[in-house]
Amino acid sequence: AAVGSVSGSLWLALAAAIAVGVALSLLHGYACVSHRGDQVVLGMAVTMTAAGLTVVLGIAWFKQGGQTPPLADSVRLDMLLPGVVAALKDVPWLGQIVGVVLLSHNAFVYGALAAVAGVWWLLYRTRFGLRLRASGENPAMVDAAGVSVLRLRYQALRINGVLAAFSGAYLVLALTPAFLP
Repeated sequence: AAVGSVSGSLWLALAAAIAVGVALSLLHGYACVSHRGDQVVLGMAVTMTAAGLTVVLGIAWFKQGGQTPPLADSVRLDMLLPGVVAALKDVPWLGQIVGVVLLSHNAFVYGALAAVAGVWWLLYRTRFGLRLRASGENPAMVDAAGVSVLRLRYQALRINGVLAAFSGAYLVLALTPAFLP
């Protein structure tokens, strides 16, 4: 295993992040969707619990005051196209705009941009999106059509958990090499 890494695997780290993100999203959904709890209060409770739990687990596992040791470069995500950026670096004006601004990011950044388009397409161009939007605006109509409103909402919560997990994983796997409280 790499220094600061339990498994040394980027893919295992992403899978763990997704599992935790989906679990927390479903926990929030269980309280809000199934038991009609207040979304703001329960969202704050889940957020504060997760923020505190990460520090406690960091102390227990790594004994570094809630921080983790730095991840090895083999686990981290680097710039997607470093060769192209280096080649364009010396080209006046074009090198700065294309090389630095557009191409000097990692896969998470481009994935986030693609996710915006993907979520728009999912919500506005698919049957699932139409039903999901209707389950928020007029759940009685969706129920009358024979579609489970709870099932739709929980499917949306799973998608939310995956997207939130990617944003959290970005912080450690691409932005900074270690977790800090």
